[in-house]
Amino acid sequence: SMGLGLGLGRLGWLNPPRAARLTQFVIKGLSPFVLWLSLWAIRFETWRLALLPILGASICVAMLLPAWLYVRRAHLAPARAGSFLTCAAFSNVGYVGAFTAFALFGEKAYALCLLYLALFSVCFYSFGFAIASHYGHRATREPGPIKPVLTDDLRVYPFIGMGVGLVCNFLGVPR
Repeated sequence: SMGLGLGLGRLGWLNPPRAARLTQFVIKGLSPFVLWLSLWAIRFETWRLALLPILGASICVAMLLPAWLYVRRAHLAPARAGSFLTCAAFSNVGYVGAFTAFALFGEKAYALCLLYLALFSVCFYSFGFAIASHYGHRATREPGPIKPVLTDDLRVYPFIGMGVGLVCNFLGVPR
């Protein structure tokens, strides 16, 4: 996708407004369905599977402290500090790993990766966006920690996808 984006950008087709619309389409259109279908497919055969999302979120949160200490010591400008903190906490290792698991082991492995990333996604769309907003421009700062999570459609749609997938799963609705 990065190579395709670069090529389309060089051809002049993918300019910043189009890229923003494409990103919104993926987050609000495709991501909720991928999350829904994947979390619907997981079979919770053992309680240990519940540890996967906790592990993913713990790793995400654990990365914030050393990143924050570095930001303080390096005296980074707010925009750079926000970028550094969000990149440290929300690297794409999970998503690249999920794709690799899918390519090598199929949909069930991908579903387990998404379970690992389930709380990672919650963290990303809640406090990850809040960190970026805090360090961003004053005009984009959020009014509080909870309200944007419930009202910003870039966050609500993925949460809806995750919720519908888990509800279908726990109700035993055939996929």
